[in-house]
Amino acid sequence: MGQNKGLHITIDALSNPSSDKGGLLPIDGLTEHLQRLVKNVAEALQSPEDYVTASMFTVASAAVGNKFKLCTDNTDVPMLWTILVGDSGVGKSQPITTMAQPLMEEQKDRLQGYRSAVRTWRQAKDENAPKPIFPQIFVSDITPESLYKCMADNPNGLIQYSDEIMSFIGDFGRYNKSGEESKYLSIWSGKPITINRKSEEPFMVEKPFLSVIGGIQPNLLPALFTKRRSVSGFAQRLLFAYPSTIKRKVYSSDNVKPDISVWADVCRRLLLAPETTYTLTPQAYEMYNEYRNSLSEKMDAEPDAIKALFAKLRIYVARWVIVAHVLGDDAESTQVSEKDMEYSIRCMNYFEDCWRRVYKMSGAGYKRPPSATETIQYFWEYAKKRNPQLTEQQLADVFGGTRQQVHNAISSIPKT
Repeated sequence: MGQNKGLHITIDALSNPSSDKGGLLPIDGLTEHLQRLVKNVAEALQSPEDYVTASMFTVASAAVGNKFKLCTDNTDVPMLWTILVGDSGVGKSQPITTMAQPLMEEQKDRLQGYRSAVRTWRQAKDENAPKPIFPQIFVSDITPESLYKCMADNPNGLIQYSDEIMSFIGDFGRYNKSGEESKYLSIWSGKPITINRKSEEPFMVEKPFLSVIGGIQPNLLPALFTKRRSVSGFAQRLLFAYPSTIKRKVYSSDNVKPDISVWADVCRRLLLAPETTYTLTPQAYEMYNEYRNSLSEKMDAEPDAIKALFAKLRIYVARWVIVAHVLGDDAESTQVSEKDMEYSIRCMNYFEDCWRRVYKMSGAGYKRPPSATETIQYFWEYAKKRNPQLTEQQLADVFGGTRQQVHNAISSIPKT
């Protein structure tokens, strides 16, 4: 093992999650065309490269969904829950919508085909003919009940996009009393979920696949680390992209729309790809085990929250490497190389580093932590614009507090 140069480099990197130059999410595992694309899109949008790369991987994961599997001692699919962290106005949304554009265009075409099929179905007036199904890819602003139905209708999987991820998180609190949060956690784990509702026949989603992407402002981070979510492991299921340096946008007549034609071609290839099972080369498998073992060895010295994160990173490295492989130079091969694995481990090091920073910011490690009252006030004003029917009790469920605490915070909001 010690004679393997690539493995030796990776083991060195494992001991230092911040070893990547500048703390950037690495892109050198991508093809040269895609590396240039990341840089060009970031420059055109004046957004951090990390946002573009994280968006690229999450969109690609949805393009392949359940079709692509990696077989090791487990079977993994590339389901990713990715959060872009940054203040308002730093350019979190544009990288997502830009990289998602090819899939959105595909969804528009599918919607036209679906509407045509429904018209034909209605004209036929055949009571025995099933109603056509909309082959969806993207969902947003959707209730859990509707999401489960969409997942059942689209077994290859979906991607949920929330411009502000707190709208997605808010559903957990709003529907938590009926066990919705546990279902979302089961979805992340790929476990079958059964839906029983009084208003309709029960149904099952046997192989759920839901990638998630959205943004969050740093002052809302405490809402992700409530006691309940820390215990459930929800926060540890999130991959945070949080650049160490973020420049403010400068608007001028020189701003141009980025050319993503290369990315559109890649997305079409992934959407049309057949079901494929990948395996690791012996060298990649050895590196994969080394990484997982290194996390186990570090656990004793870490707090419970970080231990839980390590357990999820052991899973995420296999999910990430599937996407890294199909966006790399050897995409046609069904064997994932040592190079792909080494790159993916460095990406996990980046996410570990970001997660630690976010975790500190959510508590005493933040330079100026927002008080519980400030956080409740901010989220109340934001959420009420999206959902005027939001109640104090529903918000209390989101934060794991009491209705009286929420009421007191809201009552002290300035009237101006």
